[in-house]
Amino acid sequence: MKRVLPIMLAIVICLLSTPLDGAEMNSWFVVKTIEKGNYAIPLLVSERHPVIANRINQTIQMYTVKCLYEVVGEEKLFAHMLDEHLHGITSMKYEVLTNNASILSISIGREAVGAYSSSFTSFLNFNAATGKLIDPYELFTEKGWNHLNNMVSKHINETIRSEFKYLPAKTQDNEDRDILFQLTECNATQDIYLWGIKGDRIIAHKGSCLPHRIQCYDINWSCEIEIDKLFHSDFTSAGTKMLEDQLPVPSIKYLLYPKQKMSIHGEIDHKYAFTMILHNHSDYISGQYWYNKNGGIIPIKVNRVGPNTLEVTEEDGKFIIVINLDGTLTGHWTNSKGKQFPIEFDGSL
Repeated sequence: MKRVLPIMLAIVICLLSTPLDGAEMNSWFVVKTIEKGNYAIPLLVSERHPVIANRINQTIQMYTVKCLYEVVGEEKLFAHMLDEHLHGITSMKYEVLTNNASILSISIGREAVGAYSSSFTSFLNFNAATGKLIDPYELFTEKGWNHLNNMVSKHINETIRSEFKYLPAKTQDNEDRDILFQLTECNATQDIYLWGIKGDRIIAHKGSCLPHRIQCYDINWSCEIEIDKLFHSDFTSAGTKMLEDQLPVPSIKYLLYPKQKMSIHGEIDHKYAFTMILHNHSDYISGQYWYNKNGGIIPIKVNRVGPNTLEVTEEDGKFIIVINLDGTLTGHWTNSKGKQFPIEFDGSL
């Protein structure tokens, strides 16, 4: 009996550690693949949340192949996909961008052949707690969504300028307006209609502004925006909570911008006690500081030099202030001769 127990235990451990056939083990949902030839779609499995997983599966299947796997089965699923829904579509692949307790973000890539070959990508973003699709305004405030649109427009305009030399000067659709003006104007008015979340970035895509006759030109209209480049005020309170897992280190803007004014107290080299006041504006930080002993105001310039690091420059030296994961502060002060002194901070953010 003593020899049998270790063998049984080993078998149990082996079974528990073996993933499902064809499945990818992720942090929240297990993702299997239903595929045939060049076509593949995800199938979620969750022992803890089977109802939510099934709700997401149904949405994915109706979006991609217009029928349900649990109703028609795998063979008929792909038959319907090829015969009815995907005429001209030569391949379909997917990528799981984010898979955690808050958000499931999936990209669906398709390739098609018509007058010319083309490829396009769409995104499905789910609230992992409910299985419902996420509306942009659940994450972003109206101001934040506009801010993101402006950042994407700037990126696309740069793409237009770099790619324009490869495009014909005019189109037959509009003889009087050159393409550069047409694309730039279209880009300015187009709203983001496709977006996904991958790690600490938002992948955003605007509709193509290319006239039909030159859509065969392969220009990437998608761009990736670091979440850390946006402001705390760009997100709703629910959005901030949902995106917490996407920021492994708390961003300066996440920690500072909820506060209109912040006081920092510390001591340089265990001798010189000081107080620093930072004022948080929409797109920059200003401030001043003084030594507690004499009280004379010293002007400063504040720059963000890392996701959780501030560089505070004054006439005679420079502070480096690091905001740690738990909100505590560490750092040092360097004088004009380059000599560095430690700072002991009093309290945390």
